[in-house]
Amino acid sequence: MHFIKAVNARSGVKVMVLLLIISFCIMAFHSATSGTPGVTYGDVNEDGEINVRDVVLVMQYVLELRTLTDDQLKAADVNGDGVVDVKDATLIMQYALGLIDEFPTRVKVESVEEVELEVPYGTKLEMIEFPETVKATLDDDSEKEIEVEWEDTSDPEYNYRSANDYVFEGKLVNLPSGVGNPDEVKAKATVTVYLPWKTIPIPPVDPDLTEFTVTFEEQNNLEGVEIGIYEDEDYEEQVSDPIVTDQDGRASIDLEDGKYYFVAERSGYQDFPGEFEIDGFGLLIKFEMVPEVDEYDVTFVERRGVASSIELYKDEVQDENLIDVLDAEDGTAITSLVDNSYSFTASPTDELYADVGFDFTVDGEDKFVLFQFATSEYVFSVNSTSEYVYDRNNNQQGIDAAYYFYAVGQ
Repeated sequence: MHFIKAVNARSGVKVMVLLLIISFCIMAFHSATSGTPGVTYGDVNEDGEINVRDVVLVMQYVLELRTLTDDQLKAADVNGDGVVDVKDATLIMQYALGLIDEFPTRVKVESVEEVELEVPYGTKLEMIEFPETVKATLDDDSEKEIEVEWEDTSDPEYNYRSANDYVFEGKLVNLPSGVGNPDEVKAKATVTVYLPWKTIPIPPVDPDLTEFTVTFEEQNNLEGVEIGIYEDEDYEEQVSDPIVTDQDGRASIDLEDGKYYFVAERSGYQDFPGEFEIDGFGLLIKFEMVPEVDEYDVTFVERRGVASSIELYKDEVQDENLIDVLDAEDGTAITSLVDNSYSFTASPTDELYADVGFDFTVDGEDKFVLFQFATSEYVFSVNSTSEYVYDRNNNQQGIDAAYYFYAVGQ
């Protein structure tokens, strides 16, 4: 949150007069009511008390006589409006004199209930359904459902082909009235990628066998699944020709002791990678194919072939939603996207031109996103069948202006 200092002459004089009065009451103060670690609203000098000294600090900041640390700014914003000004100084003074018992921002977020999600091995990040709200506990022990914006990054980096726990964080947004988050508590979601197959050992009939039967069984009896088996995790050294599931969803192969890697493939389904190890026993491997999410080709075209770098975002909020950076050397770049809302910003390599960008939607078919850089006041853009013109601040102008610009721009 960015804090803004604001003051005018009249309010500044009023507060200064009040400060003269309050200087005679310097011994009148309240002890800080919050014993929790972090920021206490009103305790700007962080001495554990809320009194005239805190008022003086705020006024010195407002009058640009001193600076405050980030924690001090959070403590000073007692009305929770993101602005540290005379209003906050007045409220702190009223509290110090006992005229009020609490600040407008009465409670703060203490903790957030951790979200736990489980997804099968092979689930891509865009298919994970994160909750839109989380349960937050406030410092008065009450609970609130608060909206959250999840980040696209995790610790460790998410890998749908690696069974592991991945921790994602999210920013709390649109806080309810009277609730603050000065400690910037974040939501946390642990996504567990589990192995969606079950390996059952089968004892050999003959103890002298050197090869053991491995049977794959697709849980929906899916026929025609092609299973490639490899000796390395990079899927380069194939053991034999792929085996294919029959009408019962089963396919078998005889293998020697060792560790193996496999990929099950079928049109209309996501690739299913996995691994197994043979150690004197045969195996029954039960697995389930996951239907594929349709992807569509999206082609970005700069009308005059001007080279650019295109930042692609999953929606119109271009803060923490970057999903790809495309290199359009000849003014054209192609990528594949699922149905969703997106936006982009194209930055030309030639400084002669200005950046351009807008929103678009992928909805069940391939898409062309046409745009044009400009050196004049306007930037001409075309999104599918709709035509727009944008000024340099990306404010959309009228359709008539678009056609007019197009005529003179050529």
